[in-house]
Amino acid sequence: MTQKMDTVPQSMDLPMNSHIAVVDLGSNALKLVIGEVVDGRLVSVLAAVSAVTDGIRNGVIYNVREVADALNEVLEDAYSVCGIRPDSVAVAFSDPGVGMYDNDAMVALEEEIVRQSHVHRVLSLAVQSFPSKRELYVLHAMPRNFMVDKAIATNKPVGLHGVRLDVDAMLITVQKQSIDVIKRTFHEAGLNVTKFVYAPVAVTRSVLSDREKRLGTLVIDMGSQNTSVLFMKNGVVHFAATYAAGSKLLSDDIAAVLQCLDEEAEMLKVQHGAAHIDYVDDPDERVELEGALVTTKGEVARIIHARLVEIFSVIRHDLAKHNIELPSSATVVLTGGGSRLRGLERFAWEVFRRRTRLGYPSVPGTTFDSAKDVTFGAAVGLLRYMAERISVRSDESRGSRDTGPMAPPPPPPPAPARKQPRKRGIFD
Repeated sequence: MTQKMDTVPQSMDLPMNSHIAVVDLGSNALKLVIGEVVDGRLVSVLAAVSAVTDGIRNGVIYNVREVADALNEVLEDAYSVCGIRPDSVAVAFSDPGVGMYDNDAMVALEEEIVRQSHVHRVLSLAVQSFPSKRELYVLHAMPRNFMVDKAIATNKPVGLHGVRLDVDAMLITVQKQSIDVIKRTFHEAGLNVTKFVYAPVAVTRSVLSDREKRLGTLVIDMGSQNTSVLFMKNGVVHFAATYAAGSKLLSDDIAAVLQCLDEEAEMLKVQHGAAHIDYVDDPDERVELEGALVTTKGEVARIIHARLVEIFSVIRHDLAKHNIELPSSATVVLTGGGSRLRGLERFAWEVFRRRTRLGYPSVPGTTFDSAKDVTFGAAVGLLRYMAERISVRSDESRGSRDTGPMAPPPPPPPAPARKQPRKRGIFD
């Protein structure tokens, strides 16, 4: 008999000991991870499974039925592993339509002292007063800075005395239609979505240390069809974006230049590819497919390098456009399936001239090697994110409030999925 889970609702008190399930909706695949929370802390991963689906393109669901079938597939796989079939999940996703907006809000301090309830309320007002809230769904309202009486600027306002509290908040948004389609798809698979989280935000929970969050970290999550970027410093997110360009684009370039099959191009990228010709041991070594000479390892690297230069140039341009300069203490963390490319760490270091490493998720008490892979950063991070919410909401029952990233009430009932034309150009 299928075991029902203790789920994580958005609007009621949560048990400190429970099982939670999360789904990372990737650019062309999905991952389901089930974890155990004890005393508000993630203690183990009970299942970590994944499935590729043609129903997702660039992180956007285009075929509800195909994605629902993939969800049922991973649900069955997880049940065979741990005997648990969830009926509710939290979802992380990266949509190229994700936007970033600034908004401010103010609340009066009745007792002339800032409490957690005031922080929660002023962030809620920042969401409610957002001018485009009819078209956009606010995934996160993140405080950049608080001010008490327009004079004291701080990121820890609780306990300060004054008569008003202001917040300068960054809102991470997505089109409501995207949320509606996700909800409809998961409903087709018998799942209720309890929380939507922007995937790079989830990644920060599993691959970054507290020290890196404070000193400054640029996360580059390169998936198959999307690349998501997030910059954090002093524990505050200052920039976030998703581009419709991932590691598959490198394979597409190889197939176009060398006139080979898609699967052959993918094999060339995985087995012989590199981020630069200088990272190849023998650039002149010939590579053959089915007995026919195709190219050399150096030529494969040259094709890949040209596209990487374009992608990383756009990232640098957007950071500069938002007046973000990586401090000398910053770290560049590469994660996602595309980060496995030979020499990508070295290439990123040459672009940003900052310490660079691969971002493997920190996974407590598990025998699942798959959960420790760079492709599971968002899924494991979302588990930690939801465990934090359990702990915080337990604190709320004792009088405090959640001051972290939040979302507004659920949007209207799902609308029918509508097929959209595929965009041209890698960042259109």
